[in-house]
Amino acid sequence: LQISIRDDGIGIAQSMALKTAHQKQHKSLGMANTKERITLLNQLYQSGIVYTVTDLSASGGQGTLIEISLPILKYSYEIEHA
Repeated sequence: LQISIRDDGIGIAQSMALKTAHQKQHKSLGMANTKERITLLNQLYQSGIVYTVTDLSASGGQGTLIEISLPILKYSYEIEHA
């Protein structure tokens, strides 16, 4: 399953450049929490979940692209609880 999320904002690099000193001190946990959850899912279920974050402004575009790849897993309750 492929999931693509495209934000047509100013992009990561320009957003960081425009932040005030106070805003730069703030530590956002959203991406760190997401990365941790994906790592845990991959460890627990050997699921092979992959994600990428691309700043489209770096290549002349605008915004940010997040792509998530979720393999379709077969799960059998009988095998898990045998």
